Amino acid sequence: MNQPKKIVNPYNKYIFSTKISLVVAIATFVIAIVAIIMTEYSLKNLDQLQTQLQQHTDSMQNTFSANQTVVKHLMHQSQQQDKQIDLLNERITHQFEHSDRQWVEQAQRQLQLTQLLLTTQLNTTTSIQRLTTAQKALSQLPSSFYDDANTAIKNIIHQLKDSNTINVNNTISMIQSLREMIGKISFVPENQNTFTAPTTQTNSSYWDMSKDVIKQLFTVHYHSTPVSPIKNSNQGRQLQQYLLLKTSELEWALLNNDYAFYQNNLKIIQQQLHSVVMNQHQQEAINQQIQSLQAITFGFPRAKIISQIETLLTTLSSPPQSTKQPSTKQSPTDPKKAAPKPKTPKKITPDNPLPSVEV
Repeated sequence: MNQPKKIVNPYNKYIFSTKISLVVAIATFVIAIVAIIMTEYSLKNLDQLQTQLQQHTDSMQNTFSANQTVVKHLMHQSQQQDKQIDLLNERITHQFEHSDRQWVEQAQRQLQLTQLLLTTQLNTTTSIQRLTTAQKALSQLPSSFYDDANTAIKNIIHQLKDSNTINVNNTISMIQSLREMIGKISFVPENQNTFTAPTTQTNSSYWDMSKDVIKQLFTVHYHSTPVSPIKNSNQGRQLQQYLLLKTSELEWALLNNDYAFYQNNLKIIQQQLHSVVMNQHQQEAINQQIQSLQAITFGFPRAKIISQIETLLTTLSSPPQSTKQPSTKQSPTDPKKAAPKPKTPKKITPDNPLPSVEV
């Protein structure tokens, strides 16, 4: 007996395809809605971040402007003090008629000038000249009381000669040059390759020609340390403001005789520039300028020398009661009088001064 044939609907496969298409369309619609919501959320957060970044950039700009004003004020004060010191030195030179006490007073004035110079300047040449003048003034005195003072002055001169003297104005100009380079930084790497059309050869395949073209389309740079690209102009401006602030700290360290802080700021600037993607020619020029600044050495033990000068001034303020050497000659009126038996001399200290000799 023949079984009835199973009737197959010819539209079943189309119905199944239609259902799958409907499911895919619904999923795509849901994904699109989620993407729109996430995009709107990201844009809101991005606006907030840009606002905060702009505020921070404005704050750094204000700080940089204030630092520039302070540096200019310090330079102006330094020039005014130089003029006052020169004028005071001229008055001192023509003031004294060189008696014993006035020699001491002249040495004190020269030491006070040296103290002022070392407090406000890095150039030690003028300070050495003032100390030499004080040394000459003390050498005119007959008393041995000032030998220790002369020895102390020689020691200070030796310390200042061992220190490194620099031209502050030239160094400030070099820092200003570095500041201008940083202000012109481009954070877009320079493409050093130029496209050249591949040479057509009969024996070269199409794949070889395509590889030549692809190699010219892409440039690969290898860095020894990780680098990050600057994503937008605000981030680039913020980095520039930070580096400009460091250059102001360089000037402050130079004017305040802080060599360690000076070198540390140069190192930070160099590290920051090596950590981002930027124009290679500009990076090389800035590195050369930083290396020139790193080669400059300066500084001397300012606090120690000023303390030694203060001790000298205190010593010279209390001179001995008599600056004349005691006489050891016998009386000419009594030549037959026997000389007294010599006694063991006592140690000369502030408690046991030199005895007076009566004739």
